[in-house]
Amino acid sequence: MEDKKLIVIDCDGVLYPKEKLPTKEIVCAVRKAFEKKGISWEYVNDCLVEFNKSGKKGMFNFITTVARSSYVGVDELSRQIAEEMDYSRIAPNPQLLEKIKKIQKKYEVCIYTNNTKYHLEKVYQRLFGCSFWETEIPAFHIETIKNKDVCCAKQSKETVWFLSKFFAVNPENMMFVDDTISVLDSVREQGASILFVNQNFNLSDALDYIEQISSNKQRICRHGRTPFDRMYKRDSFTQELF
Repeated sequence: MEDKKLIVIDCDGVLYPKEKLPTKEIVCAVRKAFEKKGISWEYVNDCLVEFNKSGKKGMFNFITTVARSSYVGVDELSRQIAEEMDYSRIAPNPQLLEKIKKIQKKYEVCIYTNNTKYHLEKVYQRLFGCSFWETEIPAFHIETIKNKDVCCAKQSKETVWFLSKFFAVNPENMMFVDDTISVLDSVREQGASILFVNQNFNLSDALDYIEQISSNKQRICRHGRTPFDRMYKRDSFTQELF
């Protein structure tokens, strides 16, 4: 167990550039889905006030709250949101799938998104031309882990514990590849290594770099900087490998 390593790859902004499906468009799709299910935007805003008071976090948990209070199926609403989004700008990239599979020969690998399974499926169909079930790469979504009926994001303690048990890998032998600073900060606090992806250093670059480190049997200290380090938003932020 100590020698096994797990690479956790994010979906939005990592499998594909975030500008191809920006957050603003996702919010618009959510609004359209609400309206098609007969849920007014005024009611949604009222729910948001109560949701914020509850201490719950995350867009999907909010969507779940609105759906249940409106007697609309959560799964039905999630599917509708995915239907309202335009995935056509995500360019096919079968070469990326091959790179992920190549890395999978040396490490445990999974995809983990804080979005829904319907969104993940749409992304896979555009990128790889197949379902995520067909890739033979484990894929998880926001509904994978729940604590007292609240969905846990991939950076939560519950999810890191789940990944540790599922893959028999200690947190210190996990590496999260993500484009969100708050996610990387959270998993690093739990002992995981991190690799920051952005427009200057995409997932393909990250996989090449991991392959290079593996081939040369190099080891980067946990808080050492990589050649691709970018000081971004926070001075304390660094990229890390195992």
